Amino acid sequence: MEKFDNDLKTSLDEFAFKGIELNEKEKYLFINKIKNTSPQKTVKRFSVILPSVAVIVAVVLAFILSRNLIINEISASDIISRKATEEFGQNVIIPEVSEYPITFAAITKLKGFKGPVDLTVYYSAKKGEIDSSYNSNEKIKRWEEAQHSKLLYGPFQGTNEISLQYRRGKSSGNSEMKNKITNGFEVQYQHMVKDSGEFYTAYFNDHNGGIYYFNMRLNDHFSINQAEGFLDNFTRELKQKE
Repeated sequence: MEKFDNDLKTSLDEFAFKGIELNEKEKYLFINKIKNTSPQKTVKRFSVILPSVAVIVAVVLAFILSRNLIINEISASDIISRKATEEFGQNVIIPEVSEYPITFAAITKLKGFKGPVDLTVYYSAKKGEIDSSYNSNEKIKRWEEAQHSKLLYGPFQGTNEISLQYRRGKSSGNSEMKNKITNGFEVQYQHMVKDSGEFYTAYFNDHNGGIYYFNMRLNDHFSINQAEGFLDNFTRELKQKE
């Protein structure tokens, strides 16, 4: 230890005190002050900063993930339901069909009619890319003007397998169709075979002054039982939300 003190004194004499006028007592006091001074603990500072940075990063990541989750949770049926409800001024529920994504939705608005005439929604077996004929605001505007309609969703490429139409009013019934009560709704339905395929058609009045009309193509992946099961689920959902 004594040797270390002598070496330290010698080093300070050669470098620290070079060009500085200090007497021997002042040198001795200065050296002892350096020896007795504890080095500053910078690790503690970093130990506080690093957790703080980690917390900030975690909060930012959580915000980004939650935002993406919320966006993903907003389905096409939710978007169309909200927009249609605003247009019609009454509650409009758009169902989801398992394995049949929505590819198109538009509201017809004819001149001379107050408010929207009807809402049309298409479901397809596969949902492709957005149709190139509608991939800009200018193209959409031209289509809306030509068709007297307002585009709500899509259109995405895909073959129409199920179509839904909603409009205000009340249907008086069709004598060619069969009747049944499903979850409190009087459903009229019909099984048809045409040159274009086999279909299950059904419609019913809701309890808010609107009519739901469905036309469903039947095939190996979508049978009559599945069509009737879909109507049962939808009318049950409609009854709960009305």
